[in-house]
Amino acid sequence: MGERLEDLLRTSGGEEIDEAARVEEDRRVSLHPLLAELVRKGTLEKLDVVTPEEAAELVRFAAELDDGEAHTCALANVRGARVATDDRKAIRVPRSAWRSEGRQGEPVLRTSELLFSWARGHGLGEPEIGRIVRAITRRASFFPPKNDPHFERWMALLRGGPLSRLPSHGRFR
Repeated sequence: MGERLEDLLRTSGGEEIDEAARVEEDRRVSLHPLLAELVRKGTLEKLDVVTPEEAAELVRFAAELDDGEAHTCALANVRGARVATDDRKAIRVPRSAWRSEGRQGEPVLRTSELLFSWARGHGLGEPEIGRIVRAITRRASFFPPKNDPHFERWMALLRGGPLSRLPSHGRFR
């Protein structure tokens, strides 16, 4: 599992994933050994609030989100990165912030986007992607919400049905 996570982080989108996959470490709790190893190797980086602008954004996001989500959204917003989450509120709040600031694009990456980007980058076929989707669904009890841009593809793979093509969004080519 560690090798796949490391590979996913390395191949899924440069600066976006660097910010989105940062490790939020509570000073009283140690990192999971897998994450600690990825931090040691430099695959993941723990990011901190370092500027007054980041601190102000942290306060703004903390009014609506839990501490870890607020920290992630604040850093991503200031640094021009995206947030990786499937949490509805943690999707809505950064979207609202981006729109109020007149920004274009999507500030959030979802599990389905990360998976399909990784699969495309590795040339995986439908059977392998289907096995991965079924494993994620079974082990993590995860289903993308119906408004997820890849919901239909995910469900087709889950059922073992045909997958016409991988997502062709520009950011995954």
